[in-house]
Amino acid sequence: PPPSPPAMSVRFCGECNNMLYPTESRESGTRQLIHLCRRQNCSNREVAAQLDVPVYKNVLRRGAVAAVAAPEYDVAADPRLPRSYEMCCGECGSREV
Repeated sequence: PPPSPPAMSVRFCGECNNMLYPTESRESGTRQLIHLCRRQNCSNREVAAQLDVPVYKNVLRRGAVAAVAAPEYDVAADPRLPRSYEMCCGECGSREV
């Protein structure tokens, strides 16, 4: 089996002991994972260790949108959807639309 990715641990600020939040730094054209303190007067930031695995990977496949857009159940029988009895169906004449 392939090795498991390293676990992300919770980090705390060395100045104010608040939790550090992972953020992407886009300064000087380099994208780097850093941890920032969100306290207003604290400017603590730590560069995250380099990981061998990607943090996030967006994979787009053709046909995936069409499969998600089409529900796999009978929409007409779903009790959660609103009903209208004021119109008449042009094909069968039913009042429930």
